[in-house]
Amino acid sequence: MRPRNKARPTKPPRPCAGPASGRSRRGPSLPHAVVLLGLPLVLGFAHARIGDPLDNVLLPPALGNGDPVPFLSDTQVSVFVFFHPARTNSLRALIQAESIRQKLADRPVHWAAIASDRFPTEQLRAAIEQTGLSMPVLLDRGDTLFGRLGVVLYPTIGVTGPDRRLLHYLPFRRVNYQVLIEGAIRHALGEIDDEAWQRLEHPDAATEKNEVSRRVQTRLNLARRLLQKQRFEAALRAVESCLRLDPDHLEALRLKARILDRSGRKQEAQAVLSQIRRLQPVTPSAPASAAPGATNQPPPATTQPKPAPRPSPAKNG
Repeated sequence: MRPRNKARPTKPPRPCAGPASGRSRRGPSLPHAVVLLGLPLVLGFAHARIGDPLDNVLLPPALGNGDPVPFLSDTQVSVFVFFHPARTNSLRALIQAESIRQKLADRPVHWAAIASDRFPTEQLRAAIEQTGLSMPVLLDRGDTLFGRLGVVLYPTIGVTGPDRRLLHYLPFRRVNYQVLIEGAIRHALGEIDDEAWQRLEHPDAATEKNEVSRRVQTRLNLARRLLQKQRFEAALRAVESCLRLDPDHLEALRLKARILDRSGRKQEAQAVLSQIRRLQPVTPSAPASAAPGATNQPPPATTQPKPAPRPSPAKNG
């Protein structure tokens, strides 16, 4: 008889990561879930809210064998940047933070960039060289600090006062992030008041609209260049990225119709033209620029027919 298989020992359940037991594997808490959806509710890290005092954890340098140092100052405003060494947004945030650090070099501000120890040393070194960082770069061994604060986004910047209380929580945003970081530091230093900070944190609609318009125009120009090179799929992706920012942008819709027509997708081009007519009905005096093959060239000049010669009067014979 075949021997019965012995029961395999069961592994003990993995403990849930709490605020001080490493990085949590659970999803973000409610305020962070709202931030991820793009809404303006921001209360702080998952385990540290605005106004909470932070523990001053000792962290070793990311490169070299130096002694661990506190990531916060007990006497100055502190700025700390959580980053991923291989993510574009993190590298962009590091460049912006370093620029502000140099601009405010005469202010009493303590800086630190913080990365997890799960990233390879060479990856960290490449990020430091690429961004030109001169602020201390510290290593969070075992993601202790990540878990204690509840960091859920890369990159994220925190600002504390001399009492180590969290004053500002700044998850990455594509628009005006550098202005926001500098404003948060100046607010912590007392250089701007609460009202000025609120204007920075919530810019007016005109500023946001201008930024969207600039991005749309940049992608439209890219789509036109790709269309000239007959790279139809790439041109279509570029123009559709414009329409995600502004779904009713007539210039982008006309360009999309032209790309579809040039690539042989006639029915889809006609559907886009129908959408254009719904948004802007064609009037008799309007130029026919919505047609897929339309160009910006002026129409050819028409020649007027010469008048017929008048008959000469008959002579008396």
